[in-house]
Amino acid sequence: MLRRLLEHHFQRHRLQSNHYDLVIDRVELTLEETLNLRRYIAGNRSIPTPTHITHAASIYVEGLQVVHHIANGYRGVVDGGTTPPELSFVSARDITTNQRIS
Repeated sequence: MLRRLLEHHFQRHRLQSNHYDLVIDRVELTLEETLNLRRYIAGNRSIPTPTHITHAASIYVEGLQVVHHIANGYRGVVDGGTTPPELSFVSARDITTNQRIS
C-alpha cells in the first residue's frame, strides 16, 4: 500500500529539490525493516529515494493530524460508500484497484 501511495503521489507531483523526508504516521518499524524499506524505495525507479525515513504520531505533529482526519473521513469510502461532502476538496483515487505486479 505504501508503494502505491508513493507512486501515485510522485506521478502527479515533482520534487521541489533533490531531498525529501518520508514521514510515516504511527508505524513502528525495526531498524532492519526501515533499512529494507529504504533499499526497496531506492531500487524502485518510480519513487525518488528519501533523504530520511521518520516515524511520528499524528497526535504530536499537526500536519499529520490533518492527514489523519482526512483519512478517517474516507474510511466509509473503502467499504463502498461515497466521498463525504466535507472532503470534496480532496483529489481522491482508489489505489487498491488495477494493480500490476512488477
